[in-house]
Amino acid sequence: MAESFGVLDALAPDRIDVGLGRATGGPVSNLALQEDRSEQHRSDDHAEKIDEVASHLYDGFDDDHPFDDLSLARSRDSVPEVWVLGASPSSAAIAGELGLPYCFAAFLRPGPAVEAFETYHDRFQPSSYGAGPEHSKGAIAVNVTCAETDEEAARRRATVEASRQRIQRGAINEDPIRSVDEAIEELGYVPDPTPTPLEPGQWPRQISGSPSTVRELLETITDQVGVDEVVVQNQMGDHEKMLETHELLADAADLTLR
Repeated sequence: MAESFGVLDALAPDRIDVGLGRATGGPVSNLALQEDRSEQHRSDDHAEKIDEVASHLYDGFDDDHPFDDLSLARSRDSVPEVWVLGASPSSAAIAGELGLPYCFAAFLRPGPAVEAFETYHDRFQPSSYGAGPEHSKGAIAVNVTCAETDEEAARRRATVEASRQRIQRGAINEDPIRSVDEAIEELGYVPDPTPTPLEPGQWPRQISGSPSTVRELLETITDQVGVDEVVVQNQMGDHEKMLETHELLADAADLTLR
């Protein structure tokens, strides 16, 4: 992991972050090759893996650690920033205790977001080997659909809702949903606009609206959890409409091209 992200960072300097979370599944070969595979359920296993990747990148291993003599090929002095990804207070605690930035996946489980960030800020202590910031640093990942009006944005959100319904019923091998009309037909209804204001922890998994509405929603969400960065996820089958979402969001947030 550390080597792969080091290469990506060399190819795209200052544009690569390392996101480390708990994933399901994966090739059987990965399981066979992992360290201590007979001890699959150690409570600290996840934190150890994150700490090891960060230690590889930031030369943080103790002198007596078995990985201390391993070195990464580097093409430049800086290294990518390491983030802990999660959707629960337990992942937030890991991020805080390791002194790493934390990104919460509100598109998966919005309910625990406020508690998770409270845990993160409370547990935060700077990394002992300089792998993270001096103070807590968080971001929240949200599924967003944006269009010129609240009603049209809600209509386009049908693609996301239909895709999620498929996952819930285990229909993951069906052909992708290619259009909004197809999604609405599968759902049997047109989604309603996202209500405002949003109460803490009562956010929907997907939000939608006009640029001004989405900006208001995102400002509410970030204020409630105490962060100033948003990661936008979008799952529209129509590439042009997906691109429009990002263009409208960029304009609403007064972003400029880098």
